[in-house]
Amino acid sequence: MSSQTLHHACIEWERAFVAGHGQTATGLRELAHRLPPQSLADLAITARDELKLRFAPLALVCEMTRFTKRHRALIASTLEKVIQTPNEITEYVTIYWKLSGGRCPLSKQSKLGLKAAFNKFTEQEFANCDDDGEVKLRDVLSLVHAKPKDREHGRIFARIANKTYLPIKTRSGFPVAKVYGSLIQCQRPRKR
Repeated sequence: MSSQTLHHACIEWERAFVAGHGQTATGLRELAHRLPPQSLADLAITARDELKLRFAPLALVCEMTRFTKRHRALIASTLEKVIQTPNEITEYVTIYWKLSGGRCPLSKQSKLGLKAAFNKFTEQEFANCDDDGEVKLRDVLSLVHAKPKDREHGRIFARIANKTYLPIKTRSGFPVAKVYGSLIQCQRPRKR
């Protein structure tokens, strides 16, 4: 099987996904099953970087979650490289659930890749994110429990998770206002 065939399969899957047809997904799955783990990961990265495809690389990574342990070991690093915009974080979860036949827990390696992807983007990139789909960034943030790499990302995550206010402290006692207070104006939640 040539890499040219795989590239064509990715392009066809991309067109079908955007058009709403699921017929070529089976063909892409069959081709993905024939590849060794590293080749499949490289194909997903190449499809995103060189071919500029958006959905097919995410679907390839989703397929990797259903394969052997050797495939699953590459998911987190591949997913981090494939996701290049904040929108793709939610798109991955949407595709994952669509290919799984409904809402189901994300695999551990998918969560690790999504956690790493959250720390790649700036506040401006998150602000430009179209968050109108069925899966929201705040949903994915709470699913994967992403940890901020620095104070700035902590502030960004707090804004994503709490659109209207920043709590003084969490239920577990983490002092949000003390840690991020200088970065965000804290508001007390209303008493009920």
